[in-house]
Amino acid sequence: MKVLYIILGLIGSILLLGVIVPKKFTIETQITISKPRQDIFEYVKLIKNQEYYSVRVMRDPNVQMTYS
Repeated sequence: MKVLYIILGLIGSILLLGVIVPKKFTIETQITISKPRQDIFEYVKLIKNQEYYSVRVMRDPNVQMTYS
């Protein structure tokens, strides 16, 4: 019987958290680059340069990038 109360308590607390916790999250980051806008745009617009600033690509040492 104690096991049933524990399970019901866990389910109830999960449901209560689902009601209380906010539904939307916002994460913002900001960085200041001391270069002219045109230089930054020319660098970022090339798809091949994404591998130098993409966090996912930098984390995977076995990534294979192909362009066509």
